[in-house]
Amino acid sequence: MCFPEVDFQHDSRDDEITANSYGAPLHEQHSDWSKDTCHSAELAVLDAVEDLEERVYQASVYTKVTLSMYLCALASGRVNNGNRPLL
Repeated sequence: MCFPEVDFQHDSRDDEITANSYGAPLHEQHSDWSKDTCHSAELAVLDAVEDLEERVYQASVYTKVTLSMYLCALASGRVNNGNRPLL
């Protein structure tokens, strides 16, 4: 199957369609970004990742503690008819 050669050059009409149709930000040149802006964006992403890591860790600890409490209650016979620990 042959495809015709298509020119994918970016022009001002593309910006207008993008802004009006989709509400997307306009195309930016790499020179529009400063080192400070890039650094701030990288720090914000790193902070978000660290927060997510902390939440995953806390959920893991909670699950382990809850499971160990249930197993201890089960082993000691402190489980009611609904198979839930009486803690």
